[in-house]
Amino acid sequence: MLRWLGAALVVLLAMVAASAWVWRDYNEPGPLVANKIVVIPRGSGVGAVAETLAQNGVIRHPWLFVAGAAVDDRVGALKAGEYEFAAAITPRAAAALVASGRVVQHKITVPEGLTSAEIVALLARERARRQDFGAASRRQPPARHLLLCAGRSPPGAARAHAPRLRACVVAALDGT
Repeated sequence: MLRWLGAALVVLLAMVAASAWVWRDYNEPGPLVANKIVVIPRGSGVGAVAETLAQNGVIRHPWLFVAGAAVDDRVGALKAGEYEFAAAITPRAAAALVASGRVVQHKITVPEGLTSAEIVALLARERARRQDFGAASRRQPPARHLLLCAGRSPPGAARAHAPRLRACVVAALDGT
């Protein structure tokens, strides 16, 4: 009987030590040495978010991020988007950021009266800066194609319209 009690005590101490290590690692600064922008794809579950963050050097251990997010009740709250993670961000703070939905905001202004060539050049400069629009924007579409892409979006919603704009520009560049 005393043997079983001793074994249970050892197991209990091991579980406490492992929990303390997990808690410490979840709340300690992460490996990121400089601010970094990471895109969390739409439809990513907590495991995919953790893998994306680990591959980009934001966190060390994906499984620890998953466990911590579950304990903090953030698993269902993680949102897709483009996030800027601060250097040495803790896994807990990274989970809080992705759950908050505070994505990076990009602004681009296309002045009225620009020709298709000028708009394509503007988008190409923006693409080079952001690496976002792909190689297709090097070709010049007919003017009527870009006019079809014009539209308005409410303040703060421009990022939500970026895929539509990107698809419209690519379709125009492809001549479809």
